Amino acid sequence: MKADIALALKTVAQLFYCYPTSDLLSVITDTSLQEWPVVGDDDAEALQILIASDRDFNVICADYTRMFIGPGKKLVYPWSSIYLDDEPLMFGDSTERWEKFCHRYGIGIEQQSNDPSDHFALILWVMADLFDNPQAQSLCEQVVKEFCLPWIPSLLTSVVAASQTVFYRQLAQLAQIYLRLIAEQFVDRTYTPPRTTIADVVVKR
Repeated sequence: MKADIALALKTVAQLFYCYPTSDLLSVITDTSLQEWPVVGDDDAEALQILIASDRDFNVICADYTRMFIGPGKKLVYPWSSIYLDDEPLMFGDSTERWEKFCHRYGIGIEQQSNDPSDHFALILWVMADLFDNPQAQSLCEQVVKEFCLPWIPSLLTSVVAASQTVFYRQLAQLAQIYLRLIAEQFVDRTYTPPRTTIADVVVKR
C-alpha cells in the first residue's frame, strides 16, 4: 500500500509542478486512470470524478496559468515562504530551511526553473519518495511535520476553491487524501491542519 500511495502522489505532484503539456497530460488517460492504484473509497471517488470529466487541454492550460502564473497576482502561490515567513517573500527563511534540510540528508531536487525549491509539489514528491523507503521513515516524518502540515493542506484547499477545472480540483483532492494517509503514520489522527487560505496571505513584492 505504501508503494501505491507514493506512486500516486508522485504522479499528482508532477502534474502540479510542471506546466501542462500534451506529453505530460498523456499520463492522464481514461485507461491510465482506470489502472490508477486505488487505496480507499476517498481516492476511488475522486478518480471516478476525474475520469468522467472533460479534460480539455487548452482549458487546463488556462486554469494552471491563472492559478500559478498570472498575469498579475497569482491566485495560489506555491512556495512555503509565502505562507510561513513573517515577510511573505519568495526565497525566504522557509526556503532556506528546506534547502538546508535537503542538503544535509542528500535529498536531490530536480527543478525545471530558477524558482524557489520549496514548491509544494516538490515537497510532496520528496515526502512520497521517502515514504516508500523503509530506511527513510524518520526523514519522512520530519518532512511531514516540518515542511508539509504547517501549510500544504491549506494551499490545497485554496487550489480546490480557485480552480475552474475538475482536473485541478480533483488532483488537489487526491493530494489531500494521500497527504492525510501518509501523515496518519506519524501524527495523531486528531490533528487538525491550519485553516489559513490564500485569501489570508498578503504577498509583498
